[in-house]
Amino acid sequence: DPSDYEVVSVPGELFGSVVIAPAENMAVLYTNATASPRVVVLRLEDRATRVLDTTQPIHAVALSPDGKHAVVTAGTATES
Repeated sequence: DPSDYEVVSVPGELFGSVVIAPAENMAVLYTNATASPRVVVLRLEDRATRVLDTTQPIHAVALSPDGKHAVVTAGTATES
């Protein structure tokens, strides 16, 4: 039932992946389908968002168990 879910809009941002901290307090939204260098940090308690520019296209994101730290792997694509 769609009414069981809350929609959080982040205008101008594209994301297709999300990582949620085990503490369920923070989430990081990002895409690796395009060369976007931005991640959206979402505080789940109040749905506050913050957009961060990593300056390089995102590959993957991992969050610490408490949601206070993130590791972002990023970089330019290499040709094989």
